[in-house]
Amino acid sequence: MDISMHDEMFSIMKEEFEDLGMECALAPSEGEPQLGDTLRVLMAVTEQASPAILDLMLIQLWDGAYILQLYWTLTLSIGDGRAELEKALPVINFFCPIGSFGVFGEGELYHKYGLVIREDAEDGAALAKDALNAVAAIYTVLDNYGAAAISIADGSLTLQQAQDEGILPVL
Repeated sequence: MDISMHDEMFSIMKEEFEDLGMECALAPSEGEPQLGDTLRVLMAVTEQASPAILDLMLIQLWDGAYILQLYWTLTLSIGDGRAELEKALPVINFFCPIGSFGVFGEGELYHKYGLVIREDAEDGAALAKDALNAVAAIYTVLDNYGAAAISIADGSLTLQQAQDEGILPVL
């Protein structure tokens, strides 16, 4: 993997997102172990059209080993539901088929997934296709579980209510 393959992959993904009407920007890299810039995408991810920020970063683990981190910021401030959210996240994550939800700092609700990048990839287009497939899968997860997590975080829904209404499964 070199910077030209990274740039090709991110360029293809950026074009795909923009063709779907999403706002995109490149944010400067924080440096090693990140390779290249971060692709930042603003999109709606739930039926309620809650805006979320997707940050895509290519991270080198060691020589020849890379992970594309897909980090979705779902909300920057958790409301009155923090205690309830802390009870709900293990339930949500147990049933979440790809990635996991968490809280960063004092109030950022996120979903994170790391896609292993194939060492034998020949071009950025193949990698972009893999990444876009992962985004599509996570998009479904966020629609199913993200809306519940956001509602629990803002205090408008409890874990028990979500389970009673069939929004979240019962462990």
